[in-house]
Amino acid sequence: MTIRINKQNPLTSDKIDVEKTFGKLLFLGEDGEQMEAIEGEYTGAIKAYRYGVKSEAQNDILNVFLPPTSDRIDLPYLTEVKLDGVAIVPFTSYSVAGNLMVNYKIEAGSIIPVSGGNKSKPPENAKPEEGKQK
Repeated sequence: MTIRINKQNPLTSDKIDVEKTFGKLLFLGEDGEQMEAIEGEYTGAIKAYRYGVKSEAQNDILNVFLPPTSDRIDLPYLTEVKLDGVAIVPFTSYSVAGNLMVNYKIEAGSIIPVSGGNKSKPPENAKPEEGKQK
């Protein structure tokens, strides 16, 4: 089955299975801001905040763009997260060789930690395991 990508059929979270598409997501951190530009000139306004997340299903690092009206995200490294209000926006660009390519921008309303937080670090109040008796 082919999905036609156009203004009449945007790829949004109600049309794609976000969890199947991206799998487990791990928060990597903030990756800067996308600035607003009009006719190639930057206006100084922030268009979006950019965050990095690791997608297990895609086996890749994804850039996720949140609107400038959203709160800044400050989560520990490798916290498992989910995306809310996802839209995958296609755009075209040219490769170094001059070939036309279709790329995708991942926009979300928010990045939410999955309950349970970061499983990769032991809790600060955890006691070290005592040596075993021989």
